[in-house]
Amino acid sequence: MRHGKSIYISELTRDDAEQLLHYEKKNRSFFEHFSMMRAEDFYTLEGQNNRLENLHKETEEDTGYFFGIFQKGTDQLIGTVHLFQVMRGSLQSAFIGYFLDKDYNGRGYTTEVCF
Repeated sequence: MRHGKSIYISELTRDDAEQLLHYEKKNRSFFEHFSMMRAEDFYTLEGQNNRLENLHKETEEDTGYFFGIFQKGTDQLIGTVHLFQVMRGSLQSAFIGYFLDKDYNGRGYTTEVCF
């Protein structure tokens, strides 16, 4: 877990599936402006559990890491950050992607996550 001034990040687990589902459903139309269209089963509890299971495999294989962005004080999930296509060895690189709840944009939270 990593703490900032206003938020903290923590690896998401199956225990977070319901909160993640609520977050995804709430922001569905907003997120679809920035990402691919999702299948309907993505917006189900089973879909989120499958997603978290696959992302956990990435962590076990050291190829990706998926975290929730939580607001301090309320512990509300307000975003996600994903380090993916992790490359080890001399290159030591990864891509980063993030989504933030539409109600929390413009407050510097994703900058706080990355730095």
